[in-house]
Amino acid sequence: MTTRAFTVLSFLIVVPIPPSRAADQADARMIIDQAIEAMGGREALAQYQKPVQYEYKGKALGGSGWADLTMKVTAVLPEKFATEQESLIRGKKAPFAIQFNGKEIWTNGAGPITDATRVAGYRDKLYAEWLATLLPLDDRAFQLATMDETMIGGRSALGVKVSHADRPDVRLYFDKVNFTLVKFSRQMQAGEFDETYDDFAELDGLVYPKKISYIAKGNKIVELEVTELKFLDSVDDAIFEKSK
Repeated sequence: MTTRAFTVLSFLIVVPIPPSRAADQADARMIIDQAIEAMGGREALAQYQKPVQYEYKGKALGGSGWADLTMKVTAVLPEKFATEQESLIRGKKAPFAIQFNGKEIWTNGAGPITDATRVAGYRDKLYAEWLATLLPLDDRAFQLATMDETMIGGRSALGVKVSHADRPDVRLYFDKVNFTLVKFSRQMQAGEFDETYDDFAELDGLVYPKKISYIAKGNKIVELEVTELKFLDSVDDAIFEKSK
């Protein structure tokens, strides 16, 4: 009995990847490689290994309708981030802040919050944003698969599903003509969440989107324009642990 079980296990281990699956992974890898070049190349994308800081202006949908907002986000991907946001609601300024250090959350100074579901949600958010910088996908531990061609913003897009053990799938979509990343999708507890990208600019060789939209369960909830993007040599970890 023991010998037979060991023989079956050994057989399973050495079974090669089916040719069709291997070919699909190769096709997906080719899309990712072309996208890396389209977004500036490996040297430019390596800047995301530093702390990154964005400043935005835009609007968000809330209980009182659409409200103008400004926002600054500092992140160390895929581990932590801090957001400082100010909305204008019915003529009044409404500040809002979130800090996440990888294990704990602070919201408007309240915290630390260690609820496992909420912490996992922020970890998954940063994980997806990290994958969207593309270079992490050079790691062969990620399983890549092509998806059906689709339309995004009136243009054809090619999709790649990224899978990894113990992490949620992330779906990346690239413009079929120029291979810029135009969308990523992930499953949240509340449903499907998408980020779409448009109006690309260049900074030190890096191609990045200036317009970003958040879409939850098919409904647009945030529209942002990047007003500043910079990479930092270092950042004080204290900003990820409590509101100012």
